[in-house]
Amino acid sequence: MASVIVSVRVRCPFCDRMSVEHLVAETERLDSKQMARVLARQPFECQFCLRTLPDGTRADAHAEVATPDRLKELGFPSPRPN
Repeated sequence: MASVIVSVRVRCPFCDRMSVEHLVAETERLDSKQMARVLARQPFECQFCLRTLPDGTRADAHAEVATPDRLKELGFPSPRPN
């Protein structure tokens, strides 16, 4: 099982600003189609005007391995050693 950071970038249709949300997920393998299905069902909120983005708002997602340094950089707590 590996941790991944998924960064979702979206231009808010209300305030026209670029909002980025970072999510951390556990996965056995990175499946971009499965990731897209899960993200499509999630409600996202603009980080600036705080409005919930309407269904169908175009978003771009990027996934990367969640290293301790990258998690710390994004403000997430460091994972506990196994």
